[in-house]
Amino acid sequence: MTKIAYVQMEVVSGQPALNAAKILSFLEQAKQQKVELVVFPEMVLSGKLVGDAVKEKSFLRDCKNFGKQIAEVSGDMIVIFGNVDSQGQSKYFIAHENKIATTGKVEDVIPMNCQGDDGKEYFIAFKIAAEHFKVAGQVERDEIFSAKARELKSSLIYVNAVGIQNTGKTVYVFDGASTIYNSKGEV
Repeated sequence: MTKIAYVQMEVVSGQPALNAAKILSFLEQAKQQKVELVVFPEMVLSGKLVGDAVKEKSFLRDCKNFGKQIAEVSGDMIVIFGNVDSQGQSKYFIAHENKIATTGKVEDVIPMNCQGDDGKEYFIAFKIAAEHFKVAGQVERDEIFSAKARELKSSLIYVNAVGIQNTGKTVYVFDGASTIYNSKGEV
């Protein structure tokens, strides 16, 4: 059976070195526990609310280099994480065998085939996010992702960031609320 870990971690905006250190620590724990697939939230390296930092070459270079560090320790694990690309756009990255295997739009649901206890392959979908808290937000997310799980006829794992991020004008709370939906859309 594929052993999956999803990490609902506090992300510090504009601090890719700090976030990378946390990620690398989680990955070391995952290796010790023989986890095969690790999923982190959207923009887990850069933070969601970084403003003009995404226009700075040095910031983008740092995010890219820390992404490479994550890939270099992936080994046999598959690691899904959110980061900014070289243009400052939010993307998901999949690391495997010590390199970035693929990237995609963070808006997309990420499909994966995983092995069950019975030896059969099962399709599981992942959605990574950095969604801030809003009243009735969980109800809205449940409706959206329950419907998506039913449409895909697959389990869906939603992984969100947790903590507080500050734009300099507004403070946003990220509630986490990571959730697993079965193929019937049930939590």
